[in-house]
Amino acid sequence: MLIGIIIKGSFMASWCVLGHSKVRNLRYVSFNSINFYLRFVALFFLTCALFTGPNAIASTHSTTASSSVNSSLSRQQLDQNWTNSDYRDYGLTQAPQPSWVKPNTIDQPQTRPDHQITNGVYYLLVDNQYKVTDNQTRVFNHFATQATNSKGLEATSQIDIEYDPFYEKLELHQIRIHRGNQVIDKTRTSQFTLTKADTDSDLIYDGTMRALWVVDDVRRDDIVEYSYSLIGQNPVYQNQFSRTRTLQWNVPVHKQSIRVQWHKSEPLSYRLHNSADEFIVSQHSDYIDYQLTVSQQSLAPDLNDSPQWYKPFAWVEFAQTSNWEQIGKWAAALFEQAANAKPTEPLQTSIASTAEKLTAPYSKTQDKVMALIDFVQQDIRYLGIEMGVNSHLPASPADTLTRRYGDCKDKSLLLVELLKQINVKASPVLVNTTIGPKLDTYLPAANLFDHAIVNIQVNGVDYWVDATRQNQGKDLTSLYLPDYGHVLVADKHTQALTKLPAAPERQRIVFKEVYDLSKGLGKTGELTVETKYFGAQAERIRNQLQRKGLNKLASQYQDYYQGLVGELEESQPLSFVDDDKTNQITATEHYRISQPWVEDEAAEEPGEFYFYAYENQITSYLTPPKGEPRLMTQAYPLSIKGELIVNLDDRNWSFEDETIDEQNEFFDFNYQVSFQDSNNQLRIEYQYKHNTDVINPEKFDQWVSALKRVDKYASYGLVSYERSSSDTAAAQTAATDTGSSEQSLPWWVEDLQMWILAGMLALLLFVYALVSLIIDEEVEHESVFYPVSISKFVLLTILTLGIYPYYWHYKNWQYIKKQDSPTIMPFFRAFFGTLWFYPLFAQINKRTQESKSHKFIPLWLGAILALLLITVTVADRYFDESTIVLWVTIAVTLPLVIHINGINGANSSALKANSRWRPRNYIMVLMLPLFAMLLAMDIKLLPSDKIVSGEDLWGHDIEFIRDNGLLAEDQKPIYFYSNDFLSNRNDGNGITETGVFSYWVEEDELRSEQAKFAEITDVEVYYPESNDENTEVTVYYGDKFLLLYLSSIDKLDKKFVELLEQRWQQANAQELSDQLDSDSQFKVNVITQQGSE
Repeated sequence: MLIGIIIKGSFMASWCVLGHSKVRNLRYVSFNSINFYLRFVALFFLTCALFTGPNAIASTHSTTASSSVNSSLSRQQLDQNWTNSDYRDYGLTQAPQPSWVKPNTIDQPQTRPDHQITNGVYYLLVDNQYKVTDNQTRVFNHFATQATNSKGLEATSQIDIEYDPFYEKLELHQIRIHRGNQVIDKTRTSQFTLTKADTDSDLIYDGTMRALWVVDDVRRDDIVEYSYSLIGQNPVYQNQFSRTRTLQWNVPVHKQSIRVQWHKSEPLSYRLHNSADEFIVSQHSDYIDYQLTVSQQSLAPDLNDSPQWYKPFAWVEFAQTSNWEQIGKWAAALFEQAANAKPTEPLQTSIASTAEKLTAPYSKTQDKVMALIDFVQQDIRYLGIEMGVNSHLPASPADTLTRRYGDCKDKSLLLVELLKQINVKASPVLVNTTIGPKLDTYLPAANLFDHAIVNIQVNGVDYWVDATRQNQGKDLTSLYLPDYGHVLVADKHTQALTKLPAAPERQRIVFKEVYDLSKGLGKTGELTVETKYFGAQAERIRNQLQRKGLNKLASQYQDYYQGLVGELEESQPLSFVDDDKTNQITATEHYRISQPWVEDEAAEEPGEFYFYAYENQITSYLTPPKGEPRLMTQAYPLSIKGELIVNLDDRNWSFEDETIDEQNEFFDFNYQVSFQDSNNQLRIEYQYKHNTDVINPEKFDQWVSALKRVDKYASYGLVSYERSSSDTAAAQTAATDTGSSEQSLPWWVEDLQMWILAGMLALLLFVYALVSLIIDEEVEHESVFYPVSISKFVLLTILTLGIYPYYWHYKNWQYIKKQDSPTIMPFFRAFFGTLWFYPLFAQINKRTQESKSHKFIPLWLGAILALLLITVTVADRYFDESTIVLWVTIAVTLPLVIHINGINGANSSALKANSRWRPRNYIMVLMLPLFAMLLAMDIKLLPSDKIVSGEDLWGHDIEFIRDNGLLAEDQKPIYFYSNDFLSNRNDGNGITETGVFSYWVEEDELRSEQAKFAEITDVEVYYPESNDENTEVTVYYGDKFLLLYLSSIDKLDKKFVELLEQRWQQANAQELSDQLDSDSQFKVNVITQQGSE
């Protein structure tokens, strides 16, 4: 009976204390409204109900059991007999390992680097071997991975291989599990499916297939080994071989090997970067063998927000082509073939007539060229059909014109052919959108290009135009092009790469924000914002208008300012004036601010109000990055000029003129404050300009120091005093990192008043409990050790969340001290009860043997129980299983409780006295867990009820987030909030230097999502009406979204959201080319599979 009650009680306790974090849908419930006291009361009454109404649960079970399921239903399965199925039409077969392959053994290190492993996957072997002949390329891939935890089981048990059956065949050789000394073959028993592979864009269609094997019965610490071959290469490369391969990763790889068996007569070039390793080159009768083996390579540096072309880690490249001239001729031949190809579609209009019609209204060549560019950009939609050779061979220009769609190379070639009709020289140009600035350091290779643009020559001036961009206006001289660095003109006369000229100043913003506070304190204010965008910035705004629409954009703008100045509403609709001839667009916003002046509740005297004015364009560039020195980029060229104007009421205002002028090699920043007494107008003027696009690691600290010198000038704070004896006002400049109007006090100051009140109440209750305890102590009861009923011990242990056993240990050590050990200190032995468990066990055993009154458990079994308790307690530090610790504590201590009760006898007066429930017991139940919880929350051992700085998180929580792949090794969250009740490991929402993340426990599994700032496409925010609800932030990235749940206490949610929007804007500005480019149509023929590139 008692055991049943305990089991039911533990179930209800676990549900009540831990249950709410199990389901993702419950995360909208704010932790602020789930007070611990209320949870405890619910637990207490539920536990009591178990004593009186056990049949209630049983009746619920019987109701559930009465439902039935249609027995004819059957679950769908993947292909369980794939080797006997016919996948040959898709180029897929099962075959033994080829004889030319050099076998690689799977070794394990003496010590596994668990602290470096992320997502629970340890890569033991990454082996890539190439056999290259005059007619064929074969690639053998061999991998071995180990699942170090439950998260790793997800990755290691699924083998995912992509290939293109248009030109590749896939041979799977083997799938095996190594479990201790066992080797289990899973090649033929793994479930299989073949599907169309996802592409990076919905606007690109290629022939890539995804072969997926689901391996059954994979267990923790199993090693999953598999190997396969890809046979063939895209014929568009004309059998020219080239590869790149990373040798240093951001996860540990125990052993990696790369080998090339070269059967061609032409020499093979290779180059090792950032590595002292060397290839072993051996000459054979009909081939040359190149081999490199690397073991236990150090981790690659964490690049965070560094550009993709920055590769300070070890890598190797191979190339058959010896110079860029060969690549130029190869590219020219592809475009020439397409230009001369006969159209496959019936012509609706010719290229010549189209060009004539589009250019007829214009007389100047520049205007004619712009008309043709605008037509191809705006009227020929982007769509890539990339199967096989289509990856690099363009469509016929006539077909592109007829279909009205094409990818970058199709649109570029169409534009070239249209320009020919008006006698303007133009050529297609191949570029690499990521490594272009360093392309000249690579070996020449055709597969290094992923995009195409056009070079146009007008009156001796070169213009570089991207035919896939949209909304660039109609001024040829102001068309924006990202800095692609080195490019290759697709012309048979090309002999080398061409360096794109430095971009003129085509990213410019001019803004003016006017705050009208002339009505004075307690009245509404007006905000008018006028922002002019030029060049690339105008293009960005036009794209946003097309993508989001005017209403959604207006809502986002309003939410942004509302987060800065409080409640406001539109007084006039958001409007845009677009002058596409000068490539300039002007946005105008009008808002009415409900309460611009906010009373300072922390002021010493009432009647002090403050107001902060924020500029909204420069702030995102002034935020100093954190982390180790690294290479970073910034938008370049970029120029921003603007002013904040604050019109004040007719009181006597006092301001000091101020000028800050910061000029350095990274940026120029000018800040001026002036005040006109005649009309009470405060004016803050800004000028900001970038002087470089790259911040090298050795200059990183200087750059950060320069940013810190000026970042506090992003806002301006005013203070107004409402006094009956004075009619004056003062001003002060606000110096905040994030531009927030909230000046937060330290957490211990904010909570001081609460702690004083709680402390007074606790003191009264403690005095009462102490007096009650002293009175009870004066009543002596003869006993051996400290007897107490089993039910009281178990219930008090559960209800005090494990605190009561400390008291039980104290009373027993107190008895031992009185008997014969006056020098021991019972309090400390009880406080470290886990370590002193075995000595207490031995003392009880000793005294039992001396009295010869009862048999007792052998010492060796006591040692096992003590070891179990210590092990579980230590494991809790890493796995956060406090519930298990609670039950193990009860289980290992109960034998001692039962034995002591047996020694004293059932009729012992001490047993009866100690088993009674006294007022102090209820106080202990009510107060100790509550105050322990509050204290743990305030020192951040348990989740706080408000958003906290990442610096306030304990190291074990940060390591947990890192271990799950949400933080880099040297990163900490900037802000963090957990909506869980007992552990930051069950739920978390955070923002870092590079993005945002969220994780939660669902169905006993940890789920997580993260988005880099550069990936974010939209952010939606729902602010609750009270602190009892969470703020909900929806972050859209790609075709996905993640939800962030934030506490609204102290308005720290607005700080979080403001920082998110600032970093997002900064990422948009710095990676403007990536945001606006929807073109990734050149498929680089590089094998990528769990560690090979």
